[in-house]
Amino acid sequence: MIDPASPGGLPPFDPLRPGFLADPYRAFDEYRLHDPVHWNGHPSGRRAGRWYVFDYRSAVTVLTDKRFGRQPLAPRGACPAASGPCAHAPAAPPVAPPPVPRSFSTPGPFAAMTANWMLFQDPPKHTRMRLAVSPAFTVAAAHALRSRIEQRVQELLAPLAGQQRFDLLREFAFPLPLDVIADVLGVDASERAAFRSWSAAMRNAVDRPKWGTDALAQADAATLGLNGYFEDAWRRHRTAPGHGVLSALFRLEGRDDGLSKEEAFAMFTFLISAGHETTTNLICSGMYLFAQHPRERQRLLDEPALIQRTIEEILRYESPVQAMTRIVAADVELGTRKLLAGDRVEVLVGSANRDPAVFEAPERFDAGRKPNAHLAFGLGSHYCVGAPLARLMASIALPVLLQRVQVLEFAPATTPWTASVGFRGLTDLPCAFREQKE
Repeated sequence: MIDPASPGGLPPFDPLRPGFLADPYRAFDEYRLHDPVHWNGHPSGRRAGRWYVFDYRSAVTVLTDKRFGRQPLAPRGACPAASGPCAHAPAAPPVAPPPVPRSFSTPGPFAAMTANWMLFQDPPKHTRMRLAVSPAFTVAAAHALRSRIEQRVQELLAPLAGQQRFDLLREFAFPLPLDVIADVLGVDASERAAFRSWSAAMRNAVDRPKWGTDALAQADAATLGLNGYFEDAWRRHRTAPGHGVLSALFRLEGRDDGLSKEEAFAMFTFLISAGHETTTNLICSGMYLFAQHPRERQRLLDEPALIQRTIEEILRYESPVQAMTRIVAADVELGTRKLLAGDRVEVLVGSANRDPAVFEAPERFDAGRKPNAHLAFGLGSHYCVGAPLARLMASIALPVLLQRVQVLEFAPATTPWTASVGFRGLTDLPCAFREQKE
């Protein structure tokens, strides 16, 4: 039924409705045009309600304005109102969000640990945590890893050369950034065997479509496994300090600018589980897009210097991170809407990055697009700390893959995109080696 709460007469936005995640962009266009700051929730203002932001200008405001934070406020119980007559008196109940699993109300190891993730903090805690790791993720620090990344690219591709068909995501795009992050952390190669499954388990647990499954139980088990490794590393550091971010965090223990042991563990798990997601999706989405746009692939092959612009365009066109959450810290007007303190806001990055008010012909994949002020890495104080490293890995991997690997066709009537609200990535990417170099 039509919900009169929406100025454009649109139904409550539901990212979990059938078919949406396969192709969200038509819906994004419709809401961005008719109701760019959209409310979906019960008119009583219960915790289930939230705002969805579709347009670029409002997204920038939410990501940079100090009236939007990450920490939840106490429930307010009031109905969010538009500027002017109340726009939240729907004739029919809006689409309800999925039920929250029981295990969220009784936090297990995973939920307790993620409460300390840097992603969910506000200043000054966020500032302190970010400063503790940011030296390892500067542009200079990233480029110091170039030779190691180049070596790892070749190592991962070598065993695939004799296979007629392989999954590029599983065999290359997932392990590459995970191995590089492990290098940055200082985790020895001999100790990484379980990290892939632990990382995947924690990533699944933050995906709304997977709630109600055993994802949280698996994430709890992964958290315990990582904690075992972390405790061993902590003890080893006492007698034989190592290298990398993990040892740097250990050295800061007890200092005003350092992290507590619990915070250091949370930072470690955050980097292991979330640190590679953007790069994995960036590489796979890039290869997929070049298969869909062969002229742009050839354009890059003819003009290799376009690689940096191309990476930015992949990030814009299929943003690896699709949603960024904020909590309204103080009443604020956004567009024609009035948001109240305590409201939850979801910035739909994939929609903002296709806003025609900012990007010319946003539906076109343009390997040389410039300017390209996309929001794929966020903006403001929470701008992705690992962005330089993600860009470097993609700039090394993609030219090699374009020369040596071809994407195979997906099975008919299949959806290649994962059923994920927060991330945009492929379920797999069937590939083969090219018979001859072009």
